[in-house]
Amino acid sequence: MPTGLTARETPVAIRVTHVLLVMAWNCVARHHDVALEFHTLKPPPRRAPKSARDDAHRLKCIASAWVHAAEELLGGADAREMLKARAIELGVYDDPEGEASNATAAAAAGAGAAAAGAEIADEVMTYVRDDGWNANGRENGRAHNLRPYADFTGYVPAPHKEDGLPSETNPRRWVPLPETNGLGYFRRVHIYTGPHTTASACFQTHVTPHIGFKARTYLLSEDDLRDPTRETTTPEYDLRAEARDVVERTRTSLNDTEKMLVELADNKFALSQARFDSHWSPYDRVRVVNAPFAYRNGWTLVEGVFFELASNTGIVDALVVSWREKVKNDHVRPTSVVHGLLGDETLLAWAGPGSDETETSMKGRDWQPYIRVMPHSEHPSGSSCICSVIFDVARLVAGTDEYVTVVDFKRGSSTAEPGKTPREDVRWTANTIRCVFHPPLGFNIVSRPLSTDR
Repeated sequence: MPTGLTARETPVAIRVTHVLLVMAWNCVARHHDVALEFHTLKPPPRRAPKSARDDAHRLKCIASAWVHAAEELLGGADAREMLKARAIELGVYDDPEGEASNATAAAAAGAGAAAAGAEIADEVMTYVRDDGWNANGRENGRAHNLRPYADFTGYVPAPHKEDGLPSETNPRRWVPLPETNGLGYFRRVHIYTGPHTTASACFQTHVTPHIGFKARTYLLSEDDLRDPTRETTTPEYDLRAEARDVVERTRTSLNDTEKMLVELADNKFALSQARFDSHWSPYDRVRVVNAPFAYRNGWTLVEGVFFELASNTGIVDALVVSWREKVKNDHVRPTSVVHGLLGDETLLAWAGPGSDETETSMKGRDWQPYIRVMPHSEHPSGSSCICSVIFDVARLVAGTDEYVTVVDFKRGSSTAEPGKTPREDVRWTANTIRCVFHPPLGFNIVSRPLSTDR
């Protein structure tokens, strides 16, 4: 994935991915006989010469577009230079300014593709700067000390206790959980991070609460978004019983395979360990969420980019819809429930990340799930909504649900427990597309306890 993307919160990473794919498709359209541009659904203002309508020129155009937009889209000159260096290494980069100095027609054509990429990047960035995400941080007239992707709708969490626990009057409302950077950044509380250790902590802020009401959609109209039949209601759980169930299921189900599957599901951009050759993308090992599916079906670059853009356009709309409902429902996270309702109880529970024990006795307030709890409300599940889109697009394109995916996890390759998990190499096999994008129940028990799609 292009430099810096996986460090972003999931909604932001999805938006950036979509922008990159729009650039890629418009480069394809420029170097194609009949393809239309994404935003206009019209032919490009001019097409490349017939001699340049091939994958080599498409890739140079895409590489140029991504490099040209990297500083703004991915956050800094370092990202731009790293992408440029990688594109040069793979032989898919030409200087957009170098056309006049090229000595051969072939080189001039390559520079023409690069110039087209820079032009396309500018066009796409102009279009998405006002897409409602506040990507430049300028909403509400802010001109200095910009805050990209910050809320500008006035969202505030429900009143809650100072230690990040739900209040008695709002026990079902989302509250910001304490988090730690492990480096001493803190505010008021300390949280459990492992056996006999604590670390300073800060509190979450709900990520991009504005996008459900302000972000542009590409397939759904505003009437679609307001359709009451699309609205969800918050399930009336017995929270105390569910909290006990979460603790117990985590204790009994969290083996090495489950841990690695949780980590895999947590990274929306690494749902496969597939490797990619440079003919597939300007950058090998690019891990856009659906690329392994397209690549392994033997599709051409044009077919692969089309599939990527189609599914990711659906993902963006799904994200907007689910975030709209998340903010409206504002449902509490399971970890907050465990800490709040079972905080003073002594529980037999999973011992926590990195522990040499599989289970131990601890206070409910010290319990933690295997991976970070995402900084947004629980219901509805954004991951379930997104994966439904991927599943439907993949099934429609492939014409079948039968598709074998094999993922190998090397010994000690865990990011949550590096060097320790898994204890031996693990192979996981899914025999259908649905199994890839809607994993087994045990998969969701640990990563999304209290999941509303059970």
